[in-house]
Amino acid sequence: MVSGEVGSPKVSTMSPYTRQPCVRSV
Repeated sequence: MVSGEVGSPKVSTMSPYTRQPCVRSV
């Protein structure tokens, strides 16, 4: 899973990279 926003508080919502609900706990 590619998380480019693994530091942003918005990553816990909908990640535009993976198109699925991505949490900050990767």
